Amino acid sequence: MKKPWSHSQSIRISEFMSFYDKLDRDDIIDIMLEVEDKNLSAVKCIKE
Repeated sequence: MKKPWSHSQSIRISEFMSFYDKLDRDDIIDIMLEVEDKNLSAVKCIKE
């Protein structure tokens, strides 16, 4: 069983984009991905 505080394997892009859209900000923000496949998840975010 996976521990609740362990990193996800990959980003859940639809959940992330829902969160991101609710930020309602015009400035630039930094986002850190705490996932196992950081590069692939980053590319998913860029494509979205």
